[in-house]
Amino acid sequence: MGRARTVEDEDILKAARLAFLDRGQLATTREIAEAAGISQAVLYQRFGSKDDLFFAAMAPPPPDLDGLLGDPPRAPEETEAYLADVAERLYRYFETVAPLFVQLATHTAFRADHLADAHQPMMESGLVGALGIRLGDLAQKGRIRSGDGSAMAGLLISVVHGEALSAALLKTPPDGERRRETIRLLWRGLSPTGTSE
Repeated sequence: MGRARTVEDEDILKAARLAFLDRGQLATTREIAEAAGISQAVLYQRFGSKDDLFFAAMAPPPPDLDGLLGDPPRAPEETEAYLADVAERLYRYFETVAPLFVQLATHTAFRADHLADAHQPMMESGLVGALGIRLGDLAQKGRIRSGDGSAMAGLLISVVHGEALSAALLKTPPDGERRRETIRLLWRGLSPTGTSE
């Protein structure tokens, strides 16, 4: 009978994620193993190679769809503020995952499918799909202009994701006012009356 694991894989991945975010590919398996409280041999038994460990550690956490979308607005006049709140929560999520994407894209063993796998939780079956359904519901209630909810969701997510990725690449501080202005501009197209209120 084998020994029970005292250090879970997620604890190893957390130690690896911190090391890779701090030092990139220069992080060693020795320092990661020490930080996780295991031997290098155990690390390799669990993950096979440093590259396998890297790609497992840099996989972004799945989005908390309920937390990101929040409760729908109760009154029509709350819709623009609701969209601004969703955009802010999306930004905070992307702010945490953008550095992971940067590390993925700059790894020497990077392949396009790594990035596709990392973005999968945001595709139609995930975040884009859930936000698209929410926007479709708002359109049916007359809270926003009717249209393809998935297209509207994709636009909002792309803008916020792009801002977070740009901030991670350029090391610029978050710009909440820019996000609010973006929502005001989007609202002009989404508003059932066609203008910002």
